[in-house]
Amino acid sequence: MPKKLAAEQVQMQFNLDDEDQLSVLIDTPRLTIRSVTLADVEYYLNLFSDSEVMKKYASGKPHTDRAAIEARIKGWVERWGRNDPFNGLTVFDKKTGEFIGHIVLGRSDEGNGVAELAYLFHKKFWNQGIGTEAVSAVVNHYAPEIVRRNYKLDGCAFSKITATTRVDHDFSRKVLEAVGLATNMQVNHKFGAARYIYYGNIAKLQQQKSWKNQAVRYGIGALISGIGLYAAYKMLNKGGGTPSKVVTQSNHFKL
Repeated sequence: MPKKLAAEQVQMQFNLDDEDQLSVLIDTPRLTIRSVTLADVEYYLNLFSDSEVMKKYASGKPHTDRAAIEARIKGWVERWGRNDPFNGLTVFDKKTGEFIGHIVLGRSDEGNGVAELAYLFHKKFWNQGIGTEAVSAVVNHYAPEIVRRNYKLDGCAFSKITATTRVDHDFSRKVLEAVGLATNMQVNHKFGAARYIYYGNIAKLQQQKSWKNQAVRYGIGALISGIGLYAAYKMLNKGGGTPSKVVTQSNHFKL
């Protein structure tokens, strides 16, 4: 079973344009994950209309209403326009540019700083560790970065990630457990099917990411000829702190 991504495997950009519209770009070994755009409508129509892909997602029924899908995408795009990182992300194959699927880290019914995670991938990409790679990028790296940048979730400190998956959806359960989310086997019946509830504490995810980052930095420092470990560490941390603004040039569906 694939494992969560290490710090050195993820590159991330938070870009703000002149109108403070946010866009996010995440690179992993095999994937490019970016903010949803209006140009993604056809991708989502194909994904949400696939009956096999949708079988254990949300209501279990395919979505073929173009207007509804366009409205959902427009809602995500508007959130990005409000500098809101709790939002929809589109996943692509880094080498081929092929659309793989979707991840959203959005609002939870629980409120109080709890975000809900959901994801969906085309069948041809199943059983290759791609789901775990994509979800790990969001849970283990993107979510802690949101906290580090002091984004709030509807005015509350972002404190927890929750996700639900059908009790018979072994693939999804393995993905959630691989990235560090846990369940006490509590079941709800969201969308009319029995589902396990998974949770991940953001403070714990931040601690794991911080430890991994330091381990990577120290490991690199030890390999730099002629530079002491402490000096290398200081060099790699030069200019630390919250990055400044970057100017770029250029389920039901609730989440």
